[in-house]
Amino acid sequence: MNDQPRARWENDARRNERIRELRAQRRTTERRPRRRFQPIVLLLWFAGIAALAAFLIFVGFLAFAPRLMSWVETNPGAIKQGIVLDFVRWYQPSAIADTAASDSVARITFQVPTGSNDTEIGHLLFEKGLVRSELAFQYQVIAAGREGTLQAGAYDLSPSLTPSAIVAALRQEKGVELTIRIREGWRLEQIVGYLSRTKLTTNLDDFVRLVKDPPADLLAKYDFFANLPASRSLEGYLFPDTYRVDANTTARALVEKLLDTFKAR
Repeated sequence: MNDQPRARWENDARRNERIRELRAQRRTTERRPRRRFQPIVLLLWFAGIAALAAFLIFVGFLAFAPRLMSWVETNPGAIKQGIVLDFVRWYQPSAIADTAASDSVARITFQVPTGSNDTEIGHLLFEKGLVRSELAFQYQVIAAGREGTLQAGAYDLSPSLTPSAIVAALRQEKGVELTIRIREGWRLEQIVGYLSRTKLTTNLDDFVRLVKDPPADLLAKYDFFANLPASRSLEGYLFPDTYRVDANTTARALVEKLLDTFKAR
């Protein structure tokens, strides 16, 4: 009879021991530290997202860039905005290079209408074939700090002039006349030496080049050059006289003035 209570007591003891073990295991599990999200992982995740976003923006910009460049070429005045100029310099720097429209030395009389703005002048120059692009001309106007200062009037220009040279020509004031006197018997060197001491702004190197190696279109203007031997200088045709000339006259215009007087006499 005493064995039954003892057996029951042992069973209860084992059950209680098992309960204590299970409770101890549960407390150990609850005390186990949770895994923390490392900061470096978070930083790498954000960096990856940022890099992906930057890549997508860059790809989208490259796809849009040709349209933006086309718009700038159609609206050259927009290059006055620094962000637009930076874009052109990055995407297509050749568009604003100071390069002549062609190698042609043919002279073209270009008229700047009174009241014309820089954009309108650039458009007229492009139509005449004097600049390779309106954008290149507009950039040179800005680079020279000559916005709104280009002068109205008639100019003797050539497609072989760079945009910066054309800007320099168009900003010169017209209408200031000088008196020059070419004396009989002067050689070309003496004429050039005399002109260099006047207030003429004419490019005398161009003047000498035109006299020593006249282009075909210049010779074609005068019948008396019909039988002129090849490589013949025009030195003997620079008629000695007193002339009234614009202070900013071009070399071509000055040579033609002397030849016109020779023809008239």
